[in-house]
Amino acid sequence: MNSSDITNRLKDAVWDRVTGESFETTVVDADLANTIQARQPDIPLTKIAPRPENDGIDAARDLVNTLYTVRTGQFDYQNQSPVQSFEVWYDESKVKFLFKPADEVLRERFEKQVLDKHPGSKIEEYHTRFPEVEEGDFISGATMDLRKMFYYPIKTPVEGVETFEEDPYGPLTSEMVVQEERTSDGQQVASDDCRMLVQVVFKPAKRTWSQKLPFGIDVEDRGMELKNGRLKDSLGRQLSGEVEVQDASRKMKNAGEQIAKQRGQPGFYTRIRVLAISPYREVAERHARGVAEVFETYYNAVTEQGLVSQPLPKDELRATVEKAASRTLALGLREKFATSEKTILTPPELAGIAHIPNDDIETPNVDWTYTESSPGVPADAPQFDDQTTTE
Repeated sequence: MNSSDITNRLKDAVWDRVTGESFETTVVDADLANTIQARQPDIPLTKIAPRPENDGIDAARDLVNTLYTVRTGQFDYQNQSPVQSFEVWYDESKVKFLFKPADEVLRERFEKQVLDKHPGSKIEEYHTRFPEVEEGDFISGATMDLRKMFYYPIKTPVEGVETFEEDPYGPLTSEMVVQEERTSDGQQVASDDCRMLVQVVFKPAKRTWSQKLPFGIDVEDRGMELKNGRLKDSLGRQLSGEVEVQDASRKMKNAGEQIAKQRGQPGFYTRIRVLAISPYREVAERHARGVAEVFETYYNAVTEQGLVSQPLPKDELRATVEKAASRTLALGLREKFATSEKTILTPPELAGIAHIPNDDIETPNVDWTYTESSPGVPADAPQFDDQTTTE
Protein backbone atom coordinates (compact mmCIF):
# COMPACT_ATOMS: atom_id res chain seq x y z
CA MET A 1 0.00 0.00 0.00
CA ASN A 2 1.54 3.32 -1.06
CA SER A 3 1.36 6.64 0.80
CA SER A 4 -1.46 7.91 -1.42
CA ASP A 5 -3.64 4.92 -0.52
CA ILE A 6 -2.93 5.41 3.18
CA THR A 7 -3.81 9.11 2.93
CA ASN A 8 -7.09 8.36 1.14
CA ARG A 9 -8.07 5.76 3.74
CA LEU A 10 -7.38 8.18 6.54
CA LYS A 11 -9.51 10.80 4.79
CA ASP A 12 -12.29 8.21 4.41
CA ALA A 13 -12.19 7.36 8.11
CA VAL A 14 -12.24 11.02 9.15
CA TRP A 15 -15.12 11.81 6.78
CA ASP A 16 -17.21 8.88 8.00
CA ARG A 17 -16.62 9.89 11.62
CA VAL A 18 -17.67 13.48 10.91
CA THR A 19 -20.80 12.60 8.94
CA GLY A 20 -22.00 9.58 10.87
CA GLU A 21 -23.54 6.94 8.62
CA SER A 22 -21.22 5.98 5.80
CA PHE A 23 -22.30 6.61 2.22
CA GLU A 24 -19.93 4.64 0.03
CA THR A 25 -18.82 5.51 -3.50
CA THR A 26 -17.83 3.73 -6.64
CA VAL A 27 -15.42 5.15 -9.20
CA VAL A 28 -16.56 5.49 -12.80
CA ASP A 29 -14.27 3.47 -15.03
CA ALA A 30 -14.48 2.92 -18.78
CA ASP A 31 -16.64 -0.18 -18.32
CA LEU A 32 -19.24 1.62 -16.17
CA ALA A 33 -19.26 4.69 -18.42
CA ASN A 34 -19.90 2.48 -21.46
CA THR A 35 -22.60 0.53 -19.62
CA ILE A 36 -24.43 3.73 -18.65
CA GLN A 37 -24.37 4.83 -22.27
CA ALA A 38 -25.57 1.44 -23.53
CA ARG A 39 -28.41 1.14 -20.99
CA GLN A 40 -30.00 4.49 -21.77
CA PRO A 41 -33.51 4.38 -23.29
CA ASP A 42 -34.06 4.49 -27.04
CA ILE A 43 -36.56 7.34 -26.86
CA PRO A 44 -35.76 10.85 -25.56
CA LEU A 45 -37.00 12.18 -22.25
CA THR A 46 -39.51 15.00 -21.87
CA LYS A 47 -38.10 18.10 -20.16
CA ILE A 48 -40.51 20.45 -18.42
CA ALA A 49 -39.51 24.03 -17.69
CA PRO A 50 -42.52 25.36 -15.74
CA ARG A 51 -43.43 28.97 -15.20
CA PRO A 52 -42.55 30.06 -11.64
CA GLU A 53 -46.19 31.04 -11.07
CA ASN A 54 -48.11 27.79 -11.30
CA ASP A 55 -50.22 25.59 -9.02
CA GLY A 56 -47.16 23.51 -8.11
CA ILE A 57 -47.66 20.59 -5.79
CA ASP A 58 -51.42 21.30 -5.49
CA ALA A 59 -51.92 20.10 -9.09
CA ALA A 60 -49.80 16.98 -8.64
CA ARG A 61 -52.45 14.42 -7.69
CA ASP A 62 -54.55 15.09 -10.81
CA LEU A 63 -51.44 14.80 -12.98
CA VAL A 64 -50.42 11.50 -11.35
CA ASN A 65 -53.94 10.10 -11.81
CA THR A 66 -53.58 10.44 -15.59
CA LEU A 67 -50.57 8.08 -15.45
CA TYR A 68 -52.58 5.18 -14.01
CA THR A 69 -52.98 2.79 -16.94
CA VAL A 70 -53.22 -0.87 -15.95
CA ARG A 71 -52.53 -3.42 -18.66
CA THR A 72 -52.82 -7.15 -18.11
CA GLY A 73 -51.56 -10.08 -20.14
CA GLN A 74 -53.36 -13.16 -21.36
CA PHE A 75 -54.11 -14.09 -17.77
CA ASP A 76 -55.63 -11.56 -15.38
CA TYR A 77 -52.85 -11.93 -12.80
CA GLN A 78 -50.21 -10.76 -15.30
CA ASN A 79 -49.44 -7.08 -14.86
CA GLN A 80 -47.94 -5.66 -18.04
CA SER A 81 -48.50 -2.02 -17.14
CA PRO A 82 -46.00 0.53 -18.49
CA VAL A 83 -42.97 1.54 -16.43
CA GLN A 84 -42.31 5.30 -16.44
CA SER A 85 -40.20 7.68 -14.40
CA PHE A 86 -40.27 11.22 -13.11
CA GLU A 87 -36.84 12.70 -12.46
CA VAL A 88 -35.23 15.74 -10.89
CA TRP A 89 -31.70 16.46 -12.14
CA TYR A 90 -29.04 18.85 -11.06
CA ASP A 91 -26.92 19.04 -14.19
CA GLU A 92 -25.08 21.85 -15.96
CA SER A 93 -25.61 23.87 -12.74
CA LYS A 94 -29.41 23.77 -13.25
CA VAL A 95 -32.28 21.97 -11.49
CA LYS A 96 -34.34 20.27 -14.20
CA PHE A 97 -37.59 18.29 -14.23
CA LEU A 98 -37.91 15.37 -16.62
CA PHE A 99 -40.27 12.54 -17.50
CA LYS A 100 -39.37 9.23 -19.11
CA PRO A 101 -42.46 7.90 -20.96
CA ALA A 102 -42.95 4.24 -21.79
CA ASP A 103 -43.86 5.11 -25.38
CA GLU A 104 -44.88 8.04 -27.59
CA VAL A 105 -48.58 7.67 -26.86
CA LEU A 106 -47.99 8.04 -23.14
CA ARG A 107 -45.59 10.92 -23.77
CA GLU A 108 -48.32 12.82 -25.63
CA ARG A 109 -50.82 12.11 -22.85
CA PHE A 110 -48.42 13.37 -20.18
CA GLU A 111 -47.47 16.52 -22.08
CA LYS A 112 -51.10 17.48 -22.68
CA GLN A 113 -51.88 17.07 -19.01
CA VAL A 114 -48.84 19.12 -17.98
CA LEU A 115 -50.01 21.98 -20.18
CA ASP A 116 -53.48 21.66 -18.70
CA LYS A 117 -52.33 21.62 -15.07
CA HIS A 118 -49.32 23.94 -15.52
CA PRO A 119 -50.17 26.36 -18.37
CA GLY A 120 -47.26 28.16 -19.98
CA SER A 121 -44.73 25.43 -19.27
CA LYS A 122 -42.07 24.89 -21.91
CA ILE A 123 -42.00 21.24 -22.93
CA GLU A 124 -39.39 19.71 -25.19
CA GLU A 125 -37.81 16.41 -26.11
CA TYR A 126 -34.55 16.06 -24.22
CA HIS A 127 -31.96 13.90 -25.89
CA THR A 128 -29.57 13.87 -22.93
CA ARG A 129 -30.73 10.77 -21.11
CA PHE A 130 -28.44 10.72 -18.08
CA PRO A 131 -26.51 13.41 -16.19
CA GLU A 132 -22.93 13.86 -17.34
CA VAL A 133 -20.60 11.11 -16.14
CA GLU A 134 -16.84 11.06 -16.75
CA GLU A 135 -14.23 8.44 -16.04
CA GLY A 136 -12.71 9.10 -12.63
CA ASP A 137 -15.93 10.54 -11.18
CA PHE A 138 -17.24 9.22 -7.87
CA ILE A 139 -20.86 8.09 -7.58
CA SER A 140 -22.69 7.79 -4.27
CA GLY A 141 -26.34 7.05 -3.67
CA ALA A 142 -29.24 5.51 -1.82
CA THR A 143 -32.64 4.01 -2.37
CA MET A 144 -35.70 4.86 -0.27
CA ASP A 145 -37.87 2.17 1.31
CA LEU A 146 -41.04 2.26 3.41
CA ARG A 147 -40.66 1.95 7.19
CA LYS A 148 -43.78 -0.22 7.63
CA MET A 149 -46.17 -2.36 5.59
CA PHE A 150 -47.18 -0.77 2.29
CA TYR A 151 -50.78 0.04 3.30
CA TYR A 152 -49.69 2.56 5.97
CA PRO A 153 -49.68 5.93 4.10
CA ILE A 154 -46.83 8.43 4.16
CA LYS A 155 -47.33 12.19 4.38
CA THR A 156 -49.00 13.70 1.29
CA PRO A 157 -49.78 17.17 -0.15
CA VAL A 158 -53.51 16.38 -0.16
CA GLU A 159 -55.66 17.82 2.58
CA GLY A 160 -55.97 15.38 5.45
CA VAL A 161 -54.67 14.50 8.88
CA GLU A 162 -50.96 14.63 7.97
CA THR A 163 -50.03 16.97 5.13
CA PHE A 164 -47.04 19.09 4.14
CA GLU A 165 -46.98 22.65 5.38
CA GLU A 166 -44.73 23.56 2.44
CA ASP A 167 -43.44 21.90 -0.70
CA PRO A 168 -40.73 19.36 0.29
CA TYR A 169 -39.03 20.07 -3.04
CA GLY A 170 -37.74 23.28 -1.45
CA PRO A 171 -35.21 21.58 0.84
CA LEU A 172 -34.77 18.67 -1.58
CA THR A 173 -33.67 20.80 -4.54
CA SER A 174 -31.60 23.03 -2.26
CA GLU A 175 -29.63 19.96 -1.20
CA MET A 176 -28.94 19.23 -4.87
CA VAL A 177 -27.51 22.65 -5.75
CA VAL A 178 -23.81 23.46 -5.25
CA GLN A 179 -23.13 27.01 -4.07
CA GLU A 180 -20.04 28.40 -2.32
CA GLU A 181 -18.95 24.93 -1.25
CA ARG A 182 -15.52 23.59 -0.27
CA THR A 183 -14.06 20.16 0.35
CA SER A 184 -12.74 19.21 3.79
CA ASP A 185 -9.22 20.11 2.67
CA GLY A 186 -10.29 23.55 1.47
CA GLN A 187 -10.69 23.07 -2.28
CA GLN A 188 -13.32 25.28 -3.92
CA VAL A 189 -16.15 23.24 -5.47
CA ALA A 190 -17.55 24.67 -8.71
CA SER A 191 -21.31 24.65 -9.29
CA ASP A 192 -20.94 21.99 -11.99
CA ASP A 193 -18.68 19.77 -9.87
CA CYS A 194 -21.70 17.80 -8.72
CA ARG A 195 -24.47 16.28 -10.80
CA MET A 196 -27.49 14.63 -9.25
CA LEU A 197 -30.31 12.36 -10.26
CA VAL A 198 -33.43 11.84 -8.15
CA GLN A 199 -35.38 9.18 -9.99
CA VAL A 200 -38.90 7.99 -9.18
CA VAL A 201 -39.70 4.93 -11.29
CA PHE A 202 -43.28 3.71 -11.09
CA LYS A 203 -45.65 1.14 -12.56
CA PRO A 204 -49.43 0.92 -12.04
CA ALA A 205 -50.58 -1.87 -9.74
CA LYS A 206 -53.90 -3.64 -10.09
CA ARG A 207 -56.52 -2.30 -7.71
CA THR A 208 -56.49 -5.60 -5.84
CA TRP A 209 -53.43 -4.24 -4.00
CA SER A 210 -55.88 -2.69 -1.50
CA GLN A 211 -58.54 -5.37 -1.56
CA LYS A 212 -57.45 -8.96 -1.09
CA LEU A 213 -54.75 -11.56 -0.75
CA PRO A 214 -52.43 -12.86 -2.12
CA PHE A 215 -51.31 -9.76 -4.04
CA GLY A 216 -52.81 -7.24 -1.68
CA ILE A 217 -54.52 -6.76 1.68
CA ASP A 218 -58.04 -5.58 2.47
CA VAL A 219 -57.01 -2.16 3.77
CA GLU A 220 -60.55 -1.33 4.89
CA ASP A 221 -60.53 -4.31 7.26
CA ARG A 222 -57.03 -3.45 8.47
CA GLY A 223 -58.04 0.16 9.05
CA MET A 224 -61.17 -0.77 11.00
CA GLU A 225 -59.18 -3.23 13.12
CA LEU A 226 -56.74 -0.48 13.96
CA LYS A 227 -59.58 1.91 14.83
CA ASN A 228 -61.08 -0.64 17.19
CA GLY A 229 -57.78 -1.79 18.69
CA ARG A 230 -54.10 -2.13 17.94
CA LEU A 231 -52.81 -4.58 15.35
CA LYS A 232 -49.68 -6.31 16.52
CA ASP A 233 -46.79 -5.90 14.11
CA SER A 234 -46.41 -9.61 13.38
CA LEU A 235 -46.89 -10.05 9.64
CA GLY A 236 -47.88 -13.68 10.20
CA ARG A 237 -50.72 -12.64 12.48
CA GLN A 238 -51.94 -10.01 10.03
CA LEU A 239 -51.99 -12.41 7.09
CA SER A 240 -53.59 -15.24 9.05
CA GLY A 241 -56.27 -13.03 10.56
CA GLU A 242 -55.08 -13.60 14.15
CA VAL A 243 -55.08 -10.13 15.66
CA GLU A 244 -54.17 -9.08 19.19
CA VAL A 245 -55.78 -5.80 20.21
CA GLN A 246 -55.76 -3.25 22.95
CA ASP A 247 -57.86 -0.13 23.46
CA ALA A 248 -57.40 2.22 20.52
CA SER A 249 -56.04 5.70 21.12
CA ARG A 250 -57.16 8.73 19.12
CA LYS A 251 -53.97 8.45 17.09
CA MET A 252 -54.70 4.80 16.24
CA LYS A 253 -58.23 5.67 15.21
CA ASN A 254 -56.97 8.43 12.91
CA ALA A 255 -54.39 6.06 11.44
CA GLY A 256 -57.09 3.44 10.88
CA GLU A 257 -59.23 5.97 9.02
CA GLN A 258 -56.33 6.91 6.75
CA ILE A 259 -55.63 3.25 5.96
CA ALA A 260 -59.28 2.34 5.31
CA LYS A 261 -59.79 5.24 2.89
CA GLN A 262 -57.21 3.75 0.52
CA ARG A 263 -59.43 0.84 -0.52
CA GLY A 264 -60.10 1.02 -4.25
CA GLN A 265 -57.58 3.78 -4.88
CA PRO A 266 -55.08 3.41 -7.71
CA GLY A 267 -51.63 2.29 -6.60
CA PHE A 268 -48.17 2.41 -8.10
CA TYR A 269 -45.23 0.10 -7.53
CA THR A 270 -42.46 2.60 -6.90
CA ARG A 271 -38.65 2.80 -6.79
CA ILE A 272 -36.90 5.92 -5.51
CA ARG A 273 -33.21 6.29 -6.34
CA VAL A 274 -30.84 9.07 -5.33
CA LEU A 275 -27.49 9.34 -7.13
CA ALA A 276 -24.77 12.00 -6.84
CA ILE A 277 -21.81 12.28 -9.22
CA SER A 278 -18.70 14.36 -8.59
CA PRO A 279 -14.93 14.40 -9.14
CA TYR A 280 -14.78 14.79 -5.32
CA ARG A 281 -15.71 11.71 -3.33
CA GLU A 282 -16.93 13.62 -0.28
CA VAL A 283 -19.06 15.97 -2.42
CA ALA A 284 -20.87 13.00 -3.98
CA GLU A 285 -21.44 11.47 -0.54
CA ARG A 286 -22.50 14.76 1.03
CA HIS A 287 -25.20 15.54 -1.53
CA ALA A 288 -26.49 11.97 -1.75
CA ARG A 289 -26.88 11.94 2.03
CA GLY A 290 -28.50 15.38 2.12
CA VAL A 291 -31.20 14.52 -0.43
CA ALA A 292 -31.89 11.11 1.15
CA GLU A 293 -32.41 12.81 4.52
CA VAL A 294 -34.98 15.19 2.99
CA PHE A 295 -37.00 12.20 1.81
CA GLU A 296 -37.20 11.06 5.43
CA THR A 297 -39.32 14.17 6.16
CA TYR A 298 -42.19 12.43 4.36
CA TYR A 299 -42.86 10.77 7.74
CA ASN A 300 -46.54 10.55 8.68
CA ALA A 301 -46.66 10.92 12.47
CA VAL A 302 -50.21 9.52 12.65
CA THR A 303 -49.56 6.25 10.80
CA GLU A 304 -45.87 6.25 11.79
CA GLN A 305 -45.05 5.53 8.15
CA GLY A 306 -42.25 7.17 6.24
CA LEU A 307 -39.35 6.69 3.86
CA VAL A 308 -36.07 5.26 5.11
CA SER A 309 -32.83 5.80 3.22
CA GLN A 310 -30.79 2.74 2.33
CA PRO A 311 -27.26 3.94 1.47
CA LEU A 312 -25.92 1.81 -1.34
CA PRO A 313 -22.77 -0.18 -0.55
CA LYS A 314 -20.03 -0.16 -3.13
CA ASP A 315 -20.94 -3.61 -4.50
CA GLU A 316 -24.55 -2.48 -5.18
CA LEU A 317 -23.86 0.99 -6.54
CA ARG A 318 -22.83 -0.10 -10.01
CA ALA A 319 -25.92 -2.27 -10.45
CA THR A 320 -28.19 0.53 -9.24
CA VAL A 321 -26.56 3.04 -11.61
CA GLU A 322 -27.22 0.63 -14.48
CA LYS A 323 -30.87 0.26 -13.42
CA ALA A 324 -31.20 4.03 -13.18
CA ALA A 325 -29.79 4.46 -16.68
CA SER A 326 -32.28 1.94 -18.11
CA ARG A 327 -35.20 3.09 -15.87
CA THR A 328 -35.70 -0.48 -14.66
CA LEU A 329 -38.41 -1.54 -12.24
CA ALA A 330 -38.22 -5.30 -11.84
CA LEU A 331 -40.46 -6.85 -9.19
CA GLY A 332 -39.10 -9.73 -7.17
CA LEU A 333 -41.40 -12.61 -6.30
CA ARG A 334 -41.87 -11.44 -2.70
CA GLU A 335 -42.80 -7.94 -3.87
CA LYS A 336 -45.68 -9.30 -5.92
CA PHE A 337 -47.33 -10.66 -2.81
CA ALA A 338 -48.53 -8.87 0.32
CA THR A 339 -45.22 -8.70 2.14
CA SER A 340 -43.19 -6.04 3.93
CA GLU A 341 -40.96 -5.71 0.83
CA LYS A 342 -43.79 -4.27 -1.24
CA THR A 343 -43.62 -0.53 -2.02
CA ILE A 344 -46.93 0.79 -3.34
CA LEU A 345 -47.94 4.44 -3.25
CA THR A 346 -51.35 5.97 -3.94
CA PRO A 347 -51.65 9.04 -6.24
CA PRO A 348 -51.56 11.53 -3.31
CA GLU A 349 -48.43 9.84 -1.94
CA LEU A 350 -46.70 9.65 -5.31
CA ALA A 351 -47.69 13.26 -6.00
CA GLY A 352 -45.62 14.45 -3.07
CA ILE A 353 -42.56 12.62 -4.41
CA ALA A 354 -43.01 13.28 -8.14
CA HIS A 355 -44.39 16.70 -9.04
CA ILE A 356 -43.70 20.00 -10.76
CA PRO A 357 -43.07 22.75 -8.20
CA ASN A 358 -43.58 26.51 -8.36
CA ASP A 359 -41.47 29.36 -7.06
CA ASP A 360 -42.57 28.66 -3.48
CA ILE A 361 -39.48 26.45 -3.29
CA GLU A 362 -37.14 29.50 -3.62
CA THR A 363 -34.26 27.31 -4.84
CA PRO A 364 -31.66 29.06 -7.00
CA ASN A 365 -30.75 27.80 -10.48
CA VAL A 366 -34.10 26.16 -11.24
CA ASP A 367 -34.80 25.74 -14.96
CA TRP A 368 -37.91 27.96 -15.12
CA THR A 369 -39.44 29.44 -18.24
CA TYR A 370 -40.27 33.15 -18.09
CA THR A 371 -41.96 33.50 -21.49
CA GLU A 372 -45.31 32.26 -22.69
CA SER A 373 -45.14 29.03 -24.69
CA SER A 374 -47.79 27.61 -26.96
CA PRO A 375 -51.36 27.68 -25.61
CA GLY A 376 -52.18 24.98 -23.11
CA VAL A 377 -54.89 22.39 -23.41
CA PRO A 378 -58.35 23.71 -22.43
CA ALA A 379 -59.49 22.93 -18.92
CA ASP A 380 -62.29 20.73 -20.26
CA ALA A 381 -59.90 18.54 -22.26
CA PRO A 382 -60.38 14.76 -21.82
CA GLN A 383 -58.54 13.34 -18.79
CA PHE A 384 -57.66 10.04 -20.50
CA ASP A 385 -59.39 7.86 -17.94
CA ASP A 386 -58.01 4.33 -17.84
CA GLN A 387 -60.04 2.04 -20.08
CA THR A 388 -57.91 -1.08 -19.70
CA THR A 389 -58.24 -1.87 -16.01
CA THR A 390 -59.70 -5.31 -15.53
CA GLU A 391 -60.46 -5.20 -11.83
